[in-house]
Amino acid sequence: MKDFLAVKFKSEYGTDDGIRFFHAPGRVNLIGEHLDYNGGHVLPAAISLGISAAVRPNDSGILRFASLGMEERGKFSVSGNLDFKESDAWLNFPKGVAKMLRGKGVTLHGGDFLFMSTLPVGSGLSSSACIEVLVDYILRTLGNAPTDRVQIALECKKVENEYIGVNCGIMDQYAVANGKKDHAMLLDCGTLACEHIPVQTGDYRFIIMNSNKKRTLAESDFNVRFKECEEGLFLVKQIAPGTEQLASASLDVLQHITDENLKKRIRHVITEEARVRKTTGALANGDAEAIGQLLNESHFSLRDDYEVTGHALDSLTNAARNHPACTGARMTGAGFGGCCIALVHKDGIEDFMEKTELAYHLDTGLKA
Repeated sequence: MKDFLAVKFKSEYGTDDGIRFFHAPGRVNLIGEHLDYNGGHVLPAAISLGISAAVRPNDSGILRFASLGMEERGKFSVSGNLDFKESDAWLNFPKGVAKMLRGKGVTLHGGDFLFMSTLPVGSGLSSSACIEVLVDYILRTLGNAPTDRVQIALECKKVENEYIGVNCGIMDQYAVANGKKDHAMLLDCGTLACEHIPVQTGDYRFIIMNSNKKRTLAESDFNVRFKECEEGLFLVKQIAPGTEQLASASLDVLQHITDENLKKRIRHVITEEARVRKTTGALANGDAEAIGQLLNESHFSLRDDYEVTGHALDSLTNAARNHPACTGARMTGAGFGGCCIALVHKDGIEDFMEKTELAYHLDTGLKA
């Protein structure tokens, strides 16, 4: 990979002298969807797919960016205007990070960047968080600034919220910055307390399935769900004073909620929090059947109560569940398109992939 990137870097910038290599992983959330901005627990894991970068410092005070497979090229001065521009497309992510770091007093130096991504864009595997964390880490490294990974995650969440305009929680940035091989992260999104949990599934494997129905969070109903949860928490606090986060509420509050739409959103958050706890226990015991059932329950809640799945994700998970080697499946990520996961016996993986892909294509016309 490094040799390939070096050749491409030389082609892009004229020389590969003095380049350094960096990598950040994507992430998959095993369970705990839409809980990060509701103060709940999530169970993400870093994955081998991600974004790599070849970087060479320069003395020009200019940051230059290119990415293999992407037409857009961009450059900007570290002391110039770094405001968001729709026409800058993916370049807004590094630009937003640079603006945030400059505002914190981090000394920025010029540099030439070439990215190579194995993450499908808009798939729910955190390509945006990945490039944010990667650029933050690199710019701090070039400026000899501290690279505390929790702090980097918090900074990149701020970029996503205030610069990009997506009201996400901390999960994506935290998982990208703090992943550990062969482990998931039981993360309390309210306190940032994190425990690395060994992923023990015996003869079963988690399979990530890309629906190839892309979505952009800023253009979806993501921010609508965020606002609905704010309204739900306001109601819950009136019913149960002292409740700080929606995820910590009791199901008993639902009997006092008359708004049926908000009741569904609240019910998903509360029941999903319980499923995270149960899945953590099932992973510790290597109970593939229990994990699969919890994946199914999570998807049905996201479909019926939170309403963020849609036909493509429902079709793909239905096709997965219909295979005898699969114990359960669910959408992963924010929804509205993107990826799903399934837990599948290792001896049936090839047959599972073939038959699930065929059933999904026949139903949707899309190729997983």
